[in-house]
Parts: sequence; structure tokens; C-alpha cells
Amino acid sequence: MVVACSPCRKRKIKCDGNKPFCFQCKQRLQHCSYDRISDKRKRSHAEFEELTKRYERAKELIAAIAEGGKKSEEVVKMLQSDSNDSKSFKSEETSPQVPFENIEFENKLLRSDGHGKLSFYGETSNVPMIVKDVPKERRTVPSLSYDFLRVNSTIFTGTSEEKVLELLTLYFSWQHTYYNIFNKGLFLRDMQTNGPFFSEFLHHSILSHAVHFSDQYEEGNELNDPFYKRAIAMLPDELENASITTIQGLLLLASKESGVGNISLGWIHSGIAFRIAIDLGLHLDGTKLKSDGTISEDEDNVRQDTFWGCYIFDHGWSFYLGRPSAMNELDILLEFPNYTYESPVQWAPFYENDGEHEGELVDFYPKNTRTAIIKLYLILKEIISSIYSQSFKKNSKQNYLEALEVCHQRLVEWQAELPNPLQYNDAIMHPAVIMVHTMYHSAIVFLFRPFFKLGGQDWTHSNIPDPLVKGKTSANSIIDLLGRYRDSYSLRKIPNLAVYVSSTATTVFLAITSLGIAANVTELSTCRTILCELCKSWPDANSIYKILNDRLEGNIEQEASVMTKWDDYQFNDLQDLLFGSDFYIDWSNLSP
Repeated sequence: MVVACSPCRKRKIKCDGNKPFCFQCKQRLQHCSYDRISDKRKRSHAEFEELTKRYERAKELIAAIAEGGKKSEEVVKMLQSDSNDSKSFKSEETSPQVPFENIEFENKLLRSDGHGKLSFYGETSNVPMIVKDVPKERRTVPSLSYDFLRVNSTIFTGTSEEKVLELLTLYFSWQHTYYNIFNKGLFLRDMQTNGPFFSEFLHHSILSHAVHFSDQYEEGNELNDPFYKRAIAMLPDELENASITTIQGLLLLASKESGVGNISLGWIHSGIAFRIAIDLGLHLDGTKLKSDGTISEDEDNVRQDTFWGCYIFDHGWSFYLGRPSAMNELDILLEFPNYTYESPVQWAPFYENDGEHEGELVDFYPKNTRTAIIKLYLILKEIISSIYSQSFKKNSKQNYLEALEVCHQRLVEWQAELPNPLQYNDAIMHPAVIMVHTMYHSAIVFLFRPFFKLGGQDWTHSNIPDPLVKGKTSANSIIDLLGRYRDSYSLRKIPNLAVYVSSTATTVFLAITSLGIAANVTELSTCRTILCELCKSWPDANSIYKILNDRLEGNIEQEASVMTKWDDYQFNDLQDLLFGSDFYIDWSNLSP
């Protein structure tokens, strides 16, 4: 009898039972797991006998306690010391051990040091055998409050309280809604009391990132130096006793560094964050740990928020740099998020001019927005592994076309499955939702871009859209979405993801001209305008903007309305800067 995997059983759909991935999970690019313990049909006779003996042993312990006297005291001491001795009080026989496969996975792999810190050790590790146990400590959790005015005054050293609170509000308004890597409410609560979900390192990392949304920010301005320098100075001590807030701070530092052009340093800091996340076992399901009181409900929520933040950052870096992601879906035991019914959060844009939120209230769905990002990034990973990986380039033309068709179909399904509030519409859209759609069109571009040379009249595959047309359409959608963001909120208040997606659109228009096809000057001029505005917040847009500006100024004639082909050197200069030399698939050298 075929046993369905957990995701298929939850959806109540047919499962073929294949391992490690069933057909349904493979199609959805999601984690596939089989819960043998919960499947009563798989309970063996030995397991039944073991459960019976454990029941009998429990009855003996209760009877011994009821008798009172010395035996009762010994039983109580044994239970209090968590000694799960298998000896019977009626005999000296040792009961059989629980079958190995029935040991709770999370308890086997996660180990607490007694101070609330959990560490992950895989099944090949012997480290847990040599780690010394320490007594468990009880942790008090302060009551929840969002009152900024009651925050710990020590965090304002060197900067006015008003400026710090302003920067925090800018961060939560413009960055946190897309890159949600921690629980805002718990952070604000613990900021007042120096609780476990707040740290000065995370605090300064937030501020160092938030300055880029401030109208006062200029490249090299002293405004951002105190926060960034302080966070970097604190980093060695943080790594000595890494915690969840260390991960969160490192992710923000990595994002800031990419935004100012320090790509290698950002890559390294994000990699450290991913390593710490695995060390703390954030990729494991904490349901059992929560039920037995090892971790609280709040801590379980923070662990999940931080892990999925890492997952989004990891795949974002992978797509941005064209490198393999660090996290393997097969290792993740958390259930991948799915769309659910969600009550909207009322959101309004914040500008520091008068210290108040301004503009029309917008309904925001944070959980479903994050779910949409994760689902999209799963498809992006498939695009990288099937279209751009070096090993895949040894495949045939047919393999490429099959991968192109499958990935395109998944992107079509992703768009169709978006909850109604996240669908593209003419109403005022939340900034995070606009950015999600720009990433969708960036994925379309990168899926079809290697096939641009085959597009146009030479494209004969009716079941797959023309790559050149598809890429150009998505590039225009990107600049339209960024224009919509600018008109609704201003590009001064946009995450540095905008530099990446605007550069993606730019390369499409440049690629068209390099193929000898006339390109509309308006499109390239719009890209230049967007990049120019992004430079005010994110210095990494400078180099792309300057090259594009030089090309436009050098090639547009006074009365020209189109641009013709540029020489290879001019185009390749920007092409290599952004994406390396493998811009197109060498179709002629592939087997059929």
C-alpha cells in the first residue's frame, strides 16, 4: 500500500509515494516528507508491544508513588531529574528501546544548553556526547507594548532620541514589509526591557540600513557612520555567543553592503548568517519543542520568521550574483508556507518631513506576501539550476526547450494562484506587493533572456512564447511598476532590490539594440531616470547609471526617435559588468 506524503495528505490529493520527492511535491517545488509515526497503518507489532510495556511501567510508577515511603521518594526524585530509567520497580529486566525511526527528529537533532540556546547537530555528529549539560534557567517574558516613548534610553547614545525613532519608523515602513526577518512587535517590546528579541547589534544594524530611506542621506554622509561602525565593532562579540538577533543583524548589514556596492562583504556576512541559522536549527520544526515547554510560542514564531527571512535573502543573493544558494530544500523540515485567509493590516506611508504617516491607508497582507515571495524564489532557483548552471549547458536543445516550457508554466501558475489582494490591479498597491511583481517580471526576463537570439521570426515553438517579445514585455512592466512606485511613494523610499530589477530591464533594452533591432529611446531614457533617482538612496546604482547615461548621451541625435545597433564593445561593457559573459546560449553547438 502506497503511503502519501504529509503535504499530499494535507491537500487530500493523490500521491505516488516516491522518495525523496513524490510527483506532486516535485511539480510544486516544495519539501516532501513522510510522517511514519502518525501513520497508524505502519505501526509494527514491536512498536505496539513497546507502547504496552510503557503503559504498564507508568502504572507501576503511579502505584509506587501511591504507596508512599522510601520507594515513593525514589520514584519522585527519578522523575524530577528527568531520569527515564527503563528498569521496572517489580523486576530488574530492562525494557526494549524505542525503535530508532520513532525517536522525535527535532529532539534528536536540537540540543539546549540550558540557557535557552538551541544548537543543531546532524546524525553523523558526536558533538552532543561531549557537550556538558548545564542547569535550565527560567526566562521571564515582559508584557507587550508598542510605546516608542518607553524605550531603553541607553540605545540613544550619540544620537537624538527623535532621530532614532524616526529612522526606526522609516525602516518598518519601507524595508520590513518586504524583507520581514523578525517580529516587529516582539522587537519593540524587548527594546523597552532589553529582552531576548532585542540587541544593540540588531538595533544599530537596523539604523544603518534605515538611513538610506532618509531624505538627509547622501553617499558618504556622516549620518550613517555611527550606526554602521558601531554594528561592525560589535560583530566579533556577537559571533562569540551568536543568537537569533545576530542572524537578523547580519542579514541587514549584508543588505546595506550590497546597496552601497560592497558586494563581497555583503555576501560573506549573509553567509555567516545562514551558517548561524543552521547552527541554531532554525530549519527544523519546533512544534514538539514548543509543546513540551522547551521554547515558548513567541520564540517559535521568531525562529520561523528569521529562518524564512534567511531563505529569502539566500535565494535573493543567489539570483543577484548568479551563484548557488546555500540552503537545500531537502534539509528543511519546516512546512513551506502556503496561502491562507489573512485579515489585512492597515498600512500608511511614513515620511520624515513632519514625523507622521501620510497618504491613503492601504490594506497589507504580510504573511501571504511573504508566501508569494518564497514560492517565486523557489521557481527562480529552478531557473538557475536548469537554464544557467554550467552542468546543464552540456544538455541538448530539447532539454533546454523542456526546461523553458516547465519554468514558464510554473511562473504562469504562480501569478494565477496569487490571492486576489496581491494580484496586479489599478488601485493603490502596497510597496512590497509592487516589488513582488517586479521580481516576477525579472524572473520572466532571466528565463527567456538566453533565448533572445532565437526570437522574432525564427521562433517556431508555438507552445512557448517568443523569448524576445516576452522579455521586452516584462522589461516594460518593470519600469512601469517602478514608475508606479515613484508616483505613489517616491523612489527615495524603496528597497535596494529596485537597483537589481531596474538593471534587469535595462539589459533587455540594450540586448535588443545589440541584436540590430531598433529600440525606443524613451524606454532607455526611463531606465536612466529611474537609476538616477535610485542613486540618491543606493550608491550601487551609480556605475550602471553612469554607463547608461554615457551611452545615451553619445548615441542620441537631436531629432532621432530610435536607437540603432551599438558596437559590441559598448554593449559588452555593460553586459559583463552586470551578468558576466554568458549572455546567450550557444545554440549552434548544442545537440538536437
